[in-house]
Amino acid sequence: MNAEYDSSAAAQAIGVLMHETLEGGNQEDVMHLSDVQTAAYSACAVEEPRSYRLTRRNSTDFFEAIFRVRGVMCQNNLPPVLEIRSGVPGHRLRQSVTLSALSNHIVFEKYLGAMREFHDLFKVTFPGEQFTMDCFYTYEGHRCIVLFNRYLSFRSDTPSTMQIPFDPQVDPAGLLRQHPHQNMHHVEDNRVSYSRREIHAGRESLKRISPTCFRNGDLIEVHFTFVAFPMKKGEPRRIGCVMHHLILLSDRLRKESEGVIMPLGMHPVIIRTLKRKQAIVESDPEAEGKDGGSDKHMRL
Repeated sequence: MNAEYDSSAAAQAIGVLMHETLEGGNQEDVMHLSDVQTAAYSACAVEEPRSYRLTRRNSTDFFEAIFRVRGVMCQNNLPPVLEIRSGVPGHRLRQSVTLSALSNHIVFEKYLGAMREFHDLFKVTFPGEQFTMDCFYTYEGHRCIVLFNRYLSFRSDTPSTMQIPFDPQVDPAGLLRQHPHQNMHHVEDNRVSYSRREIHAGRESLKRISPTCFRNGDLIEVHFTFVAFPMKKGEPRRIGCVMHHLILLSDRLRKESEGVIMPLGMHPVIIRTLKRKQAIVESDPEAEGKDGGSDKHMRL
């Protein structure tokens, strides 16, 4: 964000949007993190991708628990991938966003508290292992959440999982596709969707957009899962917030800081009720099939 960015206005705007999700309720399959009761979830060992993850307690369908948070995107490392430094290992290649409320907002504080409680849940469930949270950060004195997803997964962790092609908007030069490490591949768990919330004639929808539409200073929503990744022997497992869907809520304040003249006022503050294991987005017919997704189902 540049020096002209109105952080106070952004803090107020994201505060409204975070309360919007409280008042609007939760999407059926994507819980607002500030509303969750950790006692309603169980940590479990997953066969593929090999890791520890969360599911609803006493669930019989074994779908992975998906959560959502909102915030001001203050830092990002998003596609397209146009360069890969020599010597960077495949598991270090990732996209990420850093979210903040730019204030001590009660909803954002609940996000942080829920994350610590889930950290404790992993420790209680697997007492013979050590865990560390890999999602906290600070930006200009404000507490933040870091969410990410790797571009590649180890084949040893996904031995029976089929690889999928990279989205051309993610890997236009084919650098990830041509990555030399044959022990890794791109699978469904590595896929991230990108959408914009739009409102026309009072009707709200999600439209698929390019990842280049997201800039620091935008107000966004992120759908993610908690994953405790396997590590080298003797090292604690790192619990990460693995993002699967980015939704652009408003870019007005960011564009105003860049000198772009925007209409007064924001879009009406409304939350769409999405029946989702995978979000429904509007897309071009040619794009369908390239970036389509399936329910996030875990093999236990």
